[in-house]
Amino acid sequence: MCAGYLKFLCLPPEFASKLDNIYLTLLFESRERKEFGNMAVFRPLLRELMELEDKPLMMTTTGYLIFVRCFVFHGDNLGIHETLGFVESFVANFPCRMCKIVKEDLKIASEENPLLMRTVENYEADCAIDCVSETGINSKCIFNELNNYHCITNASSDVMHDIDEGVSRYIMSFLILEFCKKNTSI
Repeated sequence: MCAGYLKFLCLPPEFASKLDNIYLTLLFESRERKEFGNMAVFRPLLRELMELEDKPLMMTTTGYLIFVRCFVFHGDNLGIHETLGFVESFVANFPCRMCKIVKEDLKIASEENPLLMRTVENYEADCAIDCVSETGINSKCIFNELNNYHCITNASSDVMHDIDEGVSRYIMSFLILEFCKKNTSI
């Protein structure tokens, strides 16, 4: 089973992670997404998000209308790649949703190359090519139909996997080794 949840980014931190403020928006079997595609599975959620963009959720006591806008989809890397239509294998020719680095160069890269960053323009061109092995895009992101959202300009990273289980262990081991070297010479 796969699930989608909604959180309001405007909530204060002490309320943001409380279960009372996290809302189930979609529930489906993962095989349905593989069999029928993102368009079929996510269309009900897209319709709801579009309706929330057009119709106010509520009116404040001072007369202001409150609208809901989708700003970011957040999750683990594989889930986000699946949801947004990017390649679902991190050993693919173009495994990154934020840049167009090729797999061989990714293994040795140590700096971001601004020329390789994905843009709305090169994303649209890649979608027109319609060849995942040449672009890293399986299908056009259904959520790009929202007024204030595009999978390229509203990208997020997976903090737990990228930082906590990713580079942190390398950085921490380097820092510990350096600290030990300095303390043994005293």
